[in-house]
Amino acid sequence: MDSAYRYGGEEFTVILPQTTSAEAETVAHRIREAAEKLSFTPRENEKATITISIGVTEYHYGDEKETFVKKADQAMYISKDKGRNRVTLLPSTDEPPDLHIRP
Repeated sequence: MDSAYRYGGEEFTVILPQTTSAEAETVAHRIREAAEKLSFTPRENEKATITISIGVTEYHYGDEKETFVKKADQAMYISKDKGRNRVTLLPSTDEPPDLHIRP
C-alpha cells in the first residue's frame, strides 16, 4: 500500500511498494506539478506559491536501509542544488549510473 509520512522538518517521504524507480519518478512529477499549481493567501491581498524538490530512488531486497535513505536524500539535494522545483532520480545500486534530473 502506498503511503506518505513526514520525515522531519520540511521533508516528507512517499513509500511506493512494488513500484519501479521509473514509475516512482512519474508519481514524483505528478506531485510536484500539483504542488506548483497551488496558491495560498497568507495575508490579505498577498498570494504565495510553493515549490518542491524531490529525490527518487528504488529499494531492492537486501539493500542497506541507511544507504537507501542516503541515496534518496542525495537525490533531493541534487534537485535543490540544480535550481529547486524538480525531480532527480538516482538509480539503485544494480542500475547503471545514469542520473535523471528534470524540472
